[in-house]
Formats: sequence, structure tokens, C-alpha cells
Amino acid sequence: MPLRFLDGFTDPQAVKEATEQYLIFYSSIVDGKLWCPDCRDVESLINQTFSAAAGPSALIVYVGNRSE
Repeated sequence: MPLRFLDGFTDPQAVKEATEQYLIFYSSIVDGKLWCPDCRDVESLINQTFSAAAGPSALIVYVGNRSE
């Protein structure tokens, strides 16, 4: 199933009502990439796992900038 993304400020209710099987919390994107090195390390694995047609569904939520 494709990944779904919530951009910008997210109402917590939108996350609570998500129908996806998994929630993935990432750092925000700064200068074209995730600012968190751990998030960058797993990004390709997440894309491979959840982008397959028969794969599980997931919602990616960006949780903040480095300064937050």
C-alpha cells in the first residue's frame, strides 16, 4: 500500500483517526532532507517496506524541526 504523509501542523485528531496499520514519526525535512540522522538511516527501508503493493499501510507524520 502506498505511504500517506501528513505535512505541516497536524491536528492530533487526524492522527488518532488514521486508518493505516502503522504510524511512522519522522523529523521534519530541512534543506531537502530529514534533519535527524536516525530518520535518514531508515528512510529507504521504510519506503521499501510500505510502498509495495502488498505491503502494510502506513502514515508518516513529521513531528518537528531540529530547534523544536
